[in-house]
Amino acid sequence: MAAALTTAGPVTHAASGGRGNDDPLTRLGPKRKLRPGDVRVSASQVERRVKATVAWYQQAFVAAYDQSARKNSRWDDAARSALATAARAWALDPTRSSDADDQAGQVLRRAMALGCDDPLVTFVAAQFSRGEVSAVEAARRTIAAAARLERTRYSPYLRGSAFLTAAAALARVSHEISRAEARLVMADGRALVDQAVAQLPAVAADRTLPSHLLVRYVAEIWRLDAGYPPRERDSIFDLTYPLVSAAHGIEASVLPLLRAVFYAETAWELRGRGPARDVKPEAWPLFFERLERAEAEAARAVALKSDDPHVVAVMSRVAAGLYQDRDEIDAWLQVARRLEPGDRRQLALRANALQLQ
Repeated sequence: MAAALTTAGPVTHAASGGRGNDDPLTRLGPKRKLRPGDVRVSASQVERRVKATVAWYQQAFVAAYDQSARKNSRWDDAARSALATAARAWALDPTRSSDADDQAGQVLRRAMALGCDDPLVTFVAAQFSRGEVSAVEAARRTIAAAARLERTRYSPYLRGSAFLTAAAALARVSHEISRAEARLVMADGRALVDQAVAQLPAVAADRTLPSHLLVRYVAEIWRLDAGYPPRERDSIFDLTYPLVSAAHGIEASVLPLLRAVFYAETAWELRGRGPARDVKPEAWPLFFERLERAEAEAARAVALKSDDPHVVAVMSRVAAGLYQDRDEIDAWLQVARRLEPGDRRQLALRANALQLQ
C-alpha cells in the first residue's frame, strides 16, 4: 500500500512499558479522540443494518440467480436453497444456524452434481469447499470461477469481490509453489486486484450496497495491493479513494472511515509486525502520526453516526500501537459484539491486536 496522505509536524503518542526516556514509546500521548464508550449505537440501529445486509445478499444471490442463471427444474431448488443459506452466512446473519456454511456447501455441490454450472453457484461452492482440497487446488478453482463470474450480470460487488478472493487465494499458496510459479503468482495477483479496482466505480455507485460492504471492498483492495511492489504511477489510495468520494459526496461517513482504515493499515506497514526493538528509529514518528490520524478519522465517522464494524478494527490497531492497553482492546471487542452480533471471528480480532503489541 503506497504511503499517501503524509503530513509533517510534531507527533506525540502514548504507551506504557517502563522504557527509557530515549525510547519513543515512553512519550506522553495525544488527547484521546475516541474511546469504546463513545460508540453509542442502539441495538435497533444495528438490527436495521443487519437486516438490510441480509436482504442485499438475498437479492444479489437468489433474486439475481432467478434473473440471470441458466435454470433447470433438476437443480433450481437446490441452487436457490443453497444460495439463500450462503447469503445469510456471508451477511453474518446472527440468526443463521451454526452449520450454515456446511449446509450451503453440501447443497451447492448437489446442485452442481445435477448439472448446474452457474458461475455464482460455482464460485460460492468453491469457497465452501476450500477445506476439502489442497490450497493450490482451492486457488485454482477460485480463480477459474472468478473469471467466469466476471462475464455475468451479477452485482459488480460480487464480481469484484471474486477477484479479490482469488488474489487472496493466490497469496496463500505462493510459498507452496516453485520460484518461477511464484513470480507468475505475483503478476497474476496484481492483475486480479486491478480487476477489482476496475469494478470499483460501479460498486461505489450502487446505492443499494450497504456502506460497510463498500468499506470492506476498498480495504481489501488496499490490503492485497500492499503485498506487491509499489505502483509506478498512482498509489492504490489515489486510484480508489476519489472514486468513492465522487460517488458518495464529501459528507458521507464512509469517507473518514476509509481514511481511518488507510492510516491504521499503513501505520503498521511502516512499523513492521516485529518486536519494538527491531523497528528502525526513523519509522516511529510516521507510525505514531498515522495512528493518531486513524483515531481522529474514526472519531469523525462515529460523529457522523456510523455503526460500521470497521471502526473496531481500526481502533484495535490504534489501541495496540499508541496505547498498548489490553483492557481497551477487550473493550473494543465488546463494541464489536454489539456492532456485528453475527460475526463469529471476533476472538481473532483480539488475538491479532495483541500480536501487534
